[in-house]
Amino acid sequence: MIHLNRETINTIYVTLTEKTTIDPVSYIFKFTNENTDKSIEFLSAELSTNITRYNQFNVTTTDVLVNQDVNNGIIYLTEEGQYSYTIFEADADDIAAWTGTTTTLNIVEIGKMFLSSSTGWNPGKEGNDTYTNNTTDKVAYQG
Repeated sequence: MIHLNRETINTIYVTLTEKTTIDPVSYIFKFTNENTDKSIEFLSAELSTNITRYNQFNVTTTDVLVNQDVNNGIIYLTEEGQYSYTIFEADADDIAAWTGTTTTLNIVEIGKMFLSSSTGWNPGKEGNDTYTNNTTDKVAYQG
């Protein structure tokens, strides 16, 4: 599962090389919100220093639409919650012809992504499911 926070640069790690069939390759990412069915596709540059073990990408989420740059991994994504993701392999011709919608490219990975607030989830922070009814008069079964 990929976990992203809003309004920040997120580094993600996936294993794509083992299913990639073209070289050189670029990857097109597609995130689809599981509640609204809205999708966004984008490119992000490979950052891994050891692609035979893992692939590394930065994905920047922004709450400002004009800051979006889908060719450089900066995406307008504001609705927190669950998404599915699909990653496609693409060669230079595919990238040149890409218009923001993939239909015939080879899928190299699918999975789930969760988008949370820019502050993330802190289980110890007040208001985040903190249990406060902590009495000490409980007796354990001694059967």
